[in-house]
Amino acid sequence: MGEQATNVEQQFKATFSVPYSPGMLKAVGVEKDKEVESTILKTSGEAASIKLTTDRKGIIANGQDLSFVTIEICDKDGAFQPNAANRLQFKIEGPGTIAAVGNADMKDNDPYIGNSRKAWRGRAMVAIRSTHNAGDINLKVSSPGLSETSILVNAIAHDGTK
Repeated sequence: MGEQATNVEQQFKATFSVPYSPGMLKAVGVEKDKEVESTILKTSGEAASIKLTTDRKGIIANGQDLSFVTIEICDKDGAFQPNAANRLQFKIEGPGTIAAVGNADMKDNDPYIGNSRKAWRGRAMVAIRSTHNAGDINLKVSSPGLSETSILVNAIAHDGTK
């Protein structure tokens, strides 16, 4: 698309006017004629899968510890789908409970306590709370038309045993 020099005054930002078309856009940082960094922005396809990421794989079984699970809707190739608004269903198995669900949409009036939430801009979040029992907590997430997926969080007893 083009090349621009940047400096401290510009906060090392270059701006380009790019007409939309599906595909891939690659930005490359060049210093002394050598590529030092790059990033790729790629158009995603239709929603096809659910990706789960947790901030912690282990929590303390004290009835208060939390693990936050980020839900992302992706296309068939695993690329994030930022326009997805799928209704998600959550189910917990093991020594844990759903403490809250959310999606960052200020206009969404769904309750924070529950087992369902719509994705907003392709994302949602579930907070898992431990009980007083140790063991594996399995969060399952499903949505019509998408494959169910799950993630494990370990609830660890105060003495460190599982």
